[in-house]
Amino acid sequence: MDWNEIIMEEPFSFLKACFFDEQLRKVQKKGNKAMQSTPYFHYKRVPLKEAYFRDYQFILKRYHNEYIKWIHQWEKFINEKYIRLTS
Repeated sequence: MDWNEIIMEEPFSFLKACFFDEQLRKVQKKGNKAMQSTPYFHYKRVPLKEAYFRDYQFILKRYHNEYIKWIHQWEKFINEKYIRLTS
């Protein structure tokens, strides 16, 4: 599958991919992971939400509430599984 197919067939999964694409660069900036280059999911080495800006905006608007809820659930999962263990 390419990104256009994912956008058309699994738009919410595309939003999740955009989220993780952005999170990779945030982790790298913190210096917690040694990466030789800046990670991107798109072959042009640009953020997904920029490469597919119109699609991203449309899908985000359509799924905004569900997306925010998913982000909160994901952050809760990560905090419970990893952050609480290291505290």
